[in-house]
Amino acid sequence: AGAQAARWLPRRRRTAKSRGRAALALLFLGRGSAGSARAEPLSPTAGRLPRGVGPLDEERYATAFSGDSFRCLDGTGGALPAAILNDDFCDCADGSDEPGTAACAGQEGLRSAREVFFFCSNVGAQARYLYRSRINDGICDCCDGSDEWLSGACSDTCFEDGRAYREAESRRLEVWEKGTELQKRLVASSQTEMQSWRSQLEELRAVLPGLERESKERKRALNEAKAALPPEPKAPETAPPTPAPPSVESSEDMASRLGELEALLDPGLTGVHRAFAALRGECKVRTVEPFTYKLCFFREAVQIDENAGKTDDGQVSTWSLGRWAGWDFSTDPPMARFEGGAVCPGGQSRKVSVTFRCSSKAKLKSVTETESCVYAAEMLHPGACDDSRAPEAGSEEKRLEGWAKVQEVRKELLELVDREMESWRSEKLALEEKLATAKGAEPSGGAASEPKPDDGVGAGKTGEQPQISEYAKWMEGGSAAASAAGSGDAADASTSTPAPEATDTPGEVAAASAEGSAAAPEAEEESPERRAHREAEALWTEASAAARDTKHKVWGLEARLHSGLAGGWLALAGLADECLEKADGKFTYRVCFFRHAYQDTDVEKGIYLGRWIGWDFSGGEVLRARFDRGASCGNGVRRSLTVTFACGERAVIETVVEKLACIYEAQVLHPGGCNAMDKPEKRHLPALLPKDEL
Repeated sequence: AGAQAARWLPRRRRTAKSRGRAALALLFLGRGSAGSARAEPLSPTAGRLPRGVGPLDEERYATAFSGDSFRCLDGTGGALPAAILNDDFCDCADGSDEPGTAACAGQEGLRSAREVFFFCSNVGAQARYLYRSRINDGICDCCDGSDEWLSGACSDTCFEDGRAYREAESRRLEVWEKGTELQKRLVASSQTEMQSWRSQLEELRAVLPGLERESKERKRALNEAKAALPPEPKAPETAPPTPAPPSVESSEDMASRLGELEALLDPGLTGVHRAFAALRGECKVRTVEPFTYKLCFFREAVQIDENAGKTDDGQVSTWSLGRWAGWDFSTDPPMARFEGGAVCPGGQSRKVSVTFRCSSKAKLKSVTETESCVYAAEMLHPGACDDSRAPEAGSEEKRLEGWAKVQEVRKELLELVDREMESWRSEKLALEEKLATAKGAEPSGGAASEPKPDDGVGAGKTGEQPQISEYAKWMEGGSAAASAAGSGDAADASTSTPAPEATDTPGEVAAASAEGSAAAPEAEEESPERRAHREAEALWTEASAAARDTKHKVWGLEARLHSGLAGGWLALAGLADECLEKADGKFTYRVCFFRHAYQDTDVEKGIYLGRWIGWDFSGGEVLRARFDRGASCGNGVRRSLTVTFACGERAVIETVVEKLACIYEAQVLHPGGCNAMDKPEKRHLPALLPKDEL
């Protein structure tokens, strides 16, 4: 016995606290009594392991036993009696003989393969491993209280602690059951519709080539009509700029320029809003794939489609979104309106309303098509920054610096506008005289008739008749048709002579009628070339829309009828024409299956993530849907989106991540993502390791 003891390493002395306890067999058994220690040796054959040993170390301890003896896990020393386990003394250099006490905490040998931790089984909740220094330290670390076995002061709270996880697991099973049930109904519905889909696809495939040919022919006709338009007069390049004689500038051009000046001098532009007049001559551009929008203030707004290809004369396809239609002072700041744009297939003309937001920069922030052919734009501009938006004293330095920059830029713009104001008034009066002469009427009045920006004169003032500008008279009296032709659109119904105001007396009505019939010249007729161009544009717009819509329908039917869409995946055919949205912080994603995918941000709306490409069955049991050829990024990569499917009771986007720059991945919950042959099994959370708490 002495020789055997000589082979053991020096043993740490017990603490005074532990020396007084006699039932040390309880320390290593984990259950039972001191008297049973010798009767039930701790060995795999007896199915017992020392207290504190968990699945992580079970195999190591099992191989360390040989009959009634134990070898240290690091392989040093000889065989030790099994009774030395958990006796509150360190017999092994790696501390492996004390897995259930704190005696060897921090005494792991340098050659130890892995530190030994104390295992809490935590039945009903998540198991965990602890540093052995936490054993019997008076703090309940394990929900089953096993780390404080000496005092028994900790109650078992595992059932309550594990409630949330158990409920989540029950919910997962419930989702699978409901999802698979709905999947059966969707698959049955798809199978019923299969023959109808095939017939529709066959019909659409038959007509699509004809629609595409018609669209190309209409486009060719439009290009020919555009080439036939009379060229705009140009001043000689070598001649110095001189005022054009009255005979050179058309009445239409004068009316357009007069409308621009009236917008600059509008009496409603008061206070800081006068800075909006500095937008004269500026065009703001914003690209929202696949379109580029160009707003030229006080003149015209257009939409450019780079993807539609160039015309025969090298120009890209462009649609008018409307000519300047004036300010709308029903909001603060006021809104700007462009109306009477290119005619849509439904017969309505395109139009844009522009709202303004405070910023030190003049920038077109976003353009969206809120409904068919009706657009809403948002413009950043210092003219929208009134002093009520100033940050309070004590605000963060960045906000104060930003407001100081706003004030500086706004002041410069207001000074510029004030300097130009008198020049604009003179120019306006001269144009009114020219326009009146061209119509055979008298000028509208002198300089005194022009109200100043801050004199409070307005069209809606009580007791005063509305002021009708020469620009409005011209546009209402005869130039509207020519103006519409200039933008490539049909003449509006408002081109007819306006009815007299209800406040007019019978004599005034008779005088107005006589003046309209005798003195006023006839309306300027639309030229045959412009009429042909307008009609060709409307026909091409209608033909291209028909071809595009048919192509989208073909994509959807091909996706639903794909041979790989079998079994439970056939339920995904129900996604046809369905658009799913996911708001994720400052981003909102919109995925329209079998068509397109988009992303909205705080700054820009309708960022194109790509069009429907098709199913990807290369993932085995994982089905993917792909959208590609989206808007180009700054790095030259075009945006794309890959969608995977998981089991769900209904169609919903669960997550969207930008895996790489401009490469997006989304997961969609859907009954078609449920595996009816693989019922979810009860899952157990992996045991937490000490470092998992960090």
